[in-house]
Parts: sequence; structure tokens; C-alpha cells
Amino acid sequence: MILKVKCSGLSAETEENFIWKMDHSLFSLPDELCCSICTEIFKEPVILKCNHSFCGSCLQDCWKNKSPRECPECKQKCSKDEPILNQRLKEVADLFLQKNDQSEIQNESFCSLHVEKFLSFCEEDQDVICLVCVNSIKHRDHHHSPVEKALQNKKEELKAILNPMKEDVKKLTEAKKEYDKTISQIKIQARDTEKQIKEEYERIYQFLRDEEKSRLIALREEEEENTQRVMEMMDNISKHISTLSDKIESTERRLMEDDITFLKTYKDTKERLDFKLQDPELLSGVPIDANKHLEPLKLRVKKIMEHILSLPDLTTALNTGDEQQPSDNTETPGHLGFVLASEGFTSGKHSWEVEVGDSPSWAVGVLEEPINKERKITFRPDSGFWALMLKNGEYQAGYSRLEVKKKPEKIGVELDYDNRQVSFFNSTDKSCIISLENKCSEKLFPFVCPWITGTEQNHEGLQISILKVKFLTEKIWSFFSIPWPKLPSINTTSKPAPVKVHIAVSGPALNSHQTFMKKLDMSLEECSLENCSVILVFCPVVTQMWTDMDTGVKNVPDDKPIILVLLHYSYNPDHIDDIPITPPRSNVVKVVQCVFHETVGLLECELNERAVRAVRAELKRLQTASVVARHVGGTLAPPPSQTHP
Repeated sequence: MILKVKCSGLSAETEENFIWKMDHSLFSLPDELCCSICTEIFKEPVILKCNHSFCGSCLQDCWKNKSPRECPECKQKCSKDEPILNQRLKEVADLFLQKNDQSEIQNESFCSLHVEKFLSFCEEDQDVICLVCVNSIKHRDHHHSPVEKALQNKKEELKAILNPMKEDVKKLTEAKKEYDKTISQIKIQARDTEKQIKEEYERIYQFLRDEEKSRLIALREEEEENTQRVMEMMDNISKHISTLSDKIESTERRLMEDDITFLKTYKDTKERLDFKLQDPELLSGVPIDANKHLEPLKLRVKKIMEHILSLPDLTTALNTGDEQQPSDNTETPGHLGFVLASEGFTSGKHSWEVEVGDSPSWAVGVLEEPINKERKITFRPDSGFWALMLKNGEYQAGYSRLEVKKKPEKIGVELDYDNRQVSFFNSTDKSCIISLENKCSEKLFPFVCPWITGTEQNHEGLQISILKVKFLTEKIWSFFSIPWPKLPSINTTSKPAPVKVHIAVSGPALNSHQTFMKKLDMSLEECSLENCSVILVFCPVVTQMWTDMDTGVKNVPDDKPIILVLLHYSYNPDHIDDIPITPPRSNVVKVVQCVFHETVGLLECELNERAVRAVRAELKRLQTASVVARHVGGTLAPPPSQTHP
């Protein structure tokens, strides 16, 4: 392709016929299209009166801080109206750049600006350049190296970067595989746990359905009996009305008779009227006794829920292999491998289960506080241990060797602290293996020992199953199994937080409510109505009790449990009727009665002490219910309303 352009600013030789020749999609670049300052294609070229052309920006850079202004090539001084835009040269340069951009450069070994072979590599710009570029203003002060040397160095640099990246890919791939396994395990555990949850709740639902059915049958029977009794009383009243009506009508006729006849029959008439009619039996209260039907259900459900356990943390580190000293941060006595609860018990009933399987040697039970790492272990009560163990093929408990007919795979342990007894069961058939008397008054900690010192065999595959909830009434058990030692540390301990209480006083209490709160003597956090978990209402009885109760809870929301404390103004506790009180609202979970007086405040009496104990127990129940709700991932609704005289 031949392109002819008439252009000013070029030499006379090329001005007449300026020829570009395209060879292999590349333009052969004449020097006249390059700026003598930057040695690159003209950009916005300007021309001086001396006919020398430069890039506009290059010329301005040369003239900075120079006076007078002169041509960079011939040094001829320039006037103020110079330079001017070289429009024709600009069109030629732009056309060249346009054609050069549109053409496909097949040989990438040549510089697109100078059509020279790439021979050097600029370290500053990290790019290949030709010899013309090397001597240009842009690159003349840069560090250059031959292409061959730069190629070898850069490849080595990239290889050095790639090797750690490849190792990282391997590590990440392995980690991804482990994560995939973990996801599968999570899904399996979630599915199994979901199945257990549904089974346990279905048992509870069935229990409630059976209770509902039996209570409704009893209610219908009482309804029929009461209705029949009232109808019989109504029939009797109707007969009395008929008899009296006849006597009244007969007597009124006698009153209309003549005087002599009236006087003659007066005695007989009076005798007929001379009888006393008993007043009809009046029904007191409501015909249906709601408490008679609701209280048994309340008691049964309450009894079930009261046995929800506050779980110990049975995840203290286990020692494995040969005998060794426990680490400093574990509370494991002696030279044995222990799983020891971080929380102990000082009251109540508590149950848990240990899956021993085919393990040849183990011990389970409780030990007393204080826990001494160096104390001698004999697994007998005189050493502070109440335990069942298997050692060298023999079952032992306390001071006795036991004959166990059927080898247990799961050992159930039940601690009845208040009755001083520790019992061990075969969880498969629920048979009692042995019960030990516990005379200890210290805190007791559950423990599991996977193997016993002196045995030749080691433990294998021992699993710990923590009994999460035990419903003693219906014998409903729910277990949370932890395979050991694969998952040795799962924290199931949840310490009860202070109960968030909002205190409301509906009348003049004369500071009796403050005395009552001090007597509770438990961890409470007084907070606003919006942030509380239970509302404690102190209601002075100044007019009618029912009216005052309604007033006391009038401005209290119905979406939170309420404990209602009735304050009777009296100096004599015996004046208070010892009868149950029906709560004024469904969310009132407890109603108690107290007495106070303006001279002494809250009285020191058994009535008030019972009220304090009842409120304390209810607050602890709500506190425990909140902890268990967090364990099982749900919520526990408050029980039906309860009263306390």
C-alpha cells in the first residue's frame, strides 16, 4: 500500500512525496514522524517559524524555567505567538497511529513504534524495548539488560513464586476434603439429633394428649353429676312451690268466708299453715371445680420439668496410652486417665450414662471435693470415691466384689444427694447393679476413668453419653452421645445467669417489697419492663382483694411471666384465709400472700417465710428453664398458674 501526503514541517525531500510502505502489516516509519525530543510519534505537534516541529507537551517541558525561548534544535529565538499547531502533521501522525493500531502485528519481536527488534529489557518499566527506545528520553536513565538474560531471570522468579503456591494448593485441597468430611458428619449428627428430638417431643406430646383425654373425661363426668344434682334440687323446689301455692290459695278462700264460719275454721287453718320450710340449699362458688382438674396436670408436668438437669461438663482432658502425669490445667487425680466434671452437685437428683461397650477396664461414679491430684486412688468411700468399676474381669463397688450376670454395655449412674445415695444401673434392662450409701456433705463431681492402673489392657472406644433430660414420671430419657476420643471436648455446661426481674408496686407498700427482695437472697438483675424475663408485682390489698389484684396487673404486659405478691395490711397472720387464689391472668405463674404493718413493715412470720420460699423456687425454676432452653435450642413456656396461700 502506498500513501501520499502533502505535509508541512517535513524536509523538502519528503514534502513532495511522503511515502509509507506497508511490509508484513507493519508501516516503515520515517524519522520525520518522530519528535526529536521524545523520539516517539508526534502527539499534538506544533511548528516553529524555523519549520522545526515537536510534540506540544515536549516543547513546553523544554521551555520550563528557560528565558528567552528558543528552538531545541537550531537554537533560534521564538516569538510570543509561537508555537502554532501543525494541523497537517497532526493528521499524518494520527493516521499512522490509526493504521498501525488496526493492523495485526504478526511479528511481536519488533517495536511497534520504531520497527526495530526488541533487544533489551527495561527493569523500571518491566517491558521489552528496542535500541531506539533505549536512547529515548523515556528510557535513557533506566537500567537495561539483554533480552536473553532477562528472560532467564524472570522465568526463575516466576518459578520461585509458583512452587509455594502449588504447595498451598495441596494444603487447601486437603483442608477442603476435611471440611467436606466435617460437613457430612455435621449433617449426620444433625439428622440423628433431629430424630431423637422428634421422638422425645412426641413422647411428651403423647403424654399431654393422654392427660388431656383423661381430664376431659373426668370433667364431663363431673358436669353430668353436678347437672343432675342441681336438677334434682330444682324438682324439689318446684314441689315446695306447688305445696305452698295450694296452701296460700286455700287460706285466701277462708278469708273470704263469713265471720262465724271463718272463726270456726280458724284453728284448723292455722294448724295447716303452722310449719317451717327449710331454706333451699344454695350452691357456693362455681359449680365446676377447675382446680380439681387442672392441679393434677400442673403437678405432673411440674414434676416432669423439675427433673431437667443442669448438665456438668464431662469433657476434661483424657490421658491415653501408658500411665503419665496429668497436665497442670486438668483436675484429674493420681496417675489415671479421667473425664471429670467441671461442675459438681450439692443437692437434688442427677442422672447420667456411660457407654462402656467391650472396654476391659473402667470406673464410673462420683468423687468428693476437694480434688487433689496427688491423693491416693482406691475407688472406695474412705478415699472419697463412690464408684462401680471393672478391673481384671471383676466388677467391684466400694468394698465388695459383685457378681453381675449380664455384662452391661451402658452404665447408668443416679445421684440422690439429699437422700445420700449413689445407684448404678444396667441401662439396657434398667436393672439395679448396686446402691451405695453416701454420707458425704461436700460437693460431689461425676467422673469417668477409661482404664484402671494395674491392668494390662487399655481402654478402647469408650463413649460418654450425657443424660440431658430425664422425665422421672413417664420414664422418658434423652441422651446426647459423644464418641471418645474422636470428639474429646464438647462443652455442655451452661451456668444460669442472673434472673432479669422488673419490680412493680401497685400501691403503698411501706417498703415491705424491699424487705421481701432482700429475703430472696439470690442472684437477680433488676431491669426495665422491656428487657426483663419475669415481672414481680407487689400488690397491697387496701379495698377488695380481687379488685386490687386486677389493678396490680392492669398495666403489666401479658407476654411475660408474672409473680404476684399480695400484701395484706394486718398485724395478725392468722387473719389471712389459707385458701388457694385463682390468678387474675393466664401469665400469672405464681400468687403468694404476705402481711405487713406500718409500724414493723413486713412481719416475721411463717406465712411470709413460705411466700419467700415459694417465690425463690419459682424464680429458680424460670432460671433453670431458660438454661435448658439454650441447651436444646428451643424455648420452655411457663407452667400453668400456681398459687401459694
